[in-house]
Amino acid sequence: MVAVAAAPRTLAHAKAALLTMAVVAAGTAIFDVVAHPHGGTEHLGSTADYVFTALLLPFVLAALAVLAALHAAQAGRDGRLGRAGFIVAAVGLVAFVPVGVLTLVTADATSGGPVYPLAMLASLVGLVMMAIAWVRAKSLPRWILPAVTFGWIFGGPVAEGGTPGFRGAALILAAVCAAVAVTLPASAETTV
Repeated sequence: MVAVAAAPRTLAHAKAALLTMAVVAAGTAIFDVVAHPHGGTEHLGSTADYVFTALLLPFVLAALAVLAALHAAQAGRDGRLGRAGFIVAAVGLVAFVPVGVLTLVTADATSGGPVYPLAMLASLVGLVMMAIAWVRAKSLPRWILPAVTFGWIFGGPVAEGGTPGFRGAALILAAVCAAVAVTLPASAETTV
C-alpha cells in the first residue's frame, strides 16, 4: 500500500479559492440587500440592476475557481466521475458568462433564452457528480463538496435576488465556503 498525499500547495489554492468565493458571495448578498435590484427575469432598469447583473460574472468565475481547486486537491482520486462532474459543472458555470454579458448589453434578463436555467442545471448536476466522487474517494473530509453543493443550491445565482430566491441568499454560500476553507486540512493522506 502506498500513501498518496494532496500537496499542501494544492490545498492552499483550494482555501484561497474558497475564501475568495466567500468574499464575492458575501459582497453580492450585501449589495442585493442594500441596493434592492430587480433580479430574476425583470428588465434592467436601474444602476443597481446593472451592477447586480455584472456581479454574476465574478460570482460564477469564483465558483469555477473553487471547483477547479477542489478537483485538483483530489489529485485524481475522485476518478472519472469526479473529472466528468467537474467538466459538466465547469460548462454550466462558463455558460453563465455570455448570458450575463448579453443581459447587460440588451437590458433584458430573458435575452439568453433557456441558457441561464440550463447553466444552473448543468452546474448542479456537475456538483452532485463531483460530490459523489468526492465522498467515494475518502481522501479529504467527505462532507466538504456536499456542503459546497448545498451552498450553491441555496445561495447561488437562482437563490439570490428576485424570483424564486430571496435577498441575501448568497450569504449561505459565503458561510459554507468560509467554513470549508477554515476546516480544510493542511494536507491529506489516503492509502492506495
